[in-house]
Amino acid sequence: MKTRIFITICMVLIAGSAKAQGILRGHNAQVARRFFDSASKDPRLQCRILPRKPFLNFEFRFSAGFVARCGLGQFGGRKSHVILFLRVTPEGRAPVLLGAQYSVPEAPPHSPLGGDFSKLKTLVEFSAGFAVGEGRYYVEAGVADDQGRVHTGHWKVKAALGRHERGIPIAAAPGSVGPPEVHPWDGELVKTGDRKKLTILLNTTPFQRSQHRLRAWDRGMLLGAVSTLLRQIPCKSVRLVAFNLDQAKVIFEQEEFDRLGFFKLAEALRQLEM
Repeated sequence: MKTRIFITICMVLIAGSAKAQGILRGHNAQVARRFFDSASKDPRLQCRILPRKPFLNFEFRFSAGFVARCGLGQFGGRKSHVILFLRVTPEGRAPVLLGAQYSVPEAPPHSPLGGDFSKLKTLVEFSAGFAVGEGRYYVEAGVADDQGRVHTGHWKVKAALGRHERGIPIAAAPGSVGPPEVHPWDGELVKTGDRKKLTILLNTTPFQRSQHRLRAWDRGMLLGAVSTLLRQIPCKSVRLVAFNLDQAKVIFEQEEFDRLGFFKLAEALRQLEM
């Protein structure tokens, strides 16, 4: 299969699977495996892959992943689509495949570069993550755009409790691999107890102060916090306002927050990375 056609199929598969990053199964997984098997023969996308070491998150799982840093000029100023693939292989077990899609925005119509985007030195960044239990893992990462260009990398990770974390119960089984997001909220409100109208104010900022962009693992923790809250607190209705103090703006708001709103929130958080 020609690379361009192959990447187009990937775009359809990832876009149709879910708004949040997820595990690829069935035919989607076959496509991802073919990507890793053929990537070395394809044109190169100029990127750097920066691995993220595992760390224990608030859900008592280890979060890890990578950031892909790519030159914006190579996209020629047009709106483009990029897919991030992950193949995570626990020691002694079968690999797990994950995927996520991003869009690169189109350049303004009156760009000061006059259409010569090869001179553009700006970098654009994307992230993909996964959650694991304790153990050793071999990680393969891939970036592909809709022009059939790819970039890949690989590394090993070890997820283990630190000296000051010993005794903490880990929610994920040893050697297990999952998406950074928890199970999405199903839209069902808790109908027992004293039900009230609930307003959630969500500050969409990275959990690490040294970071300036919201990464996949940050999104997973924020969405997990909202999902957990709504599964436990009795309420008649939910109003959610997500804002970013650094940008001094509201990024998402819904008066009657529901299941569809949860996925719209996930997409709004993804756009913050750009």
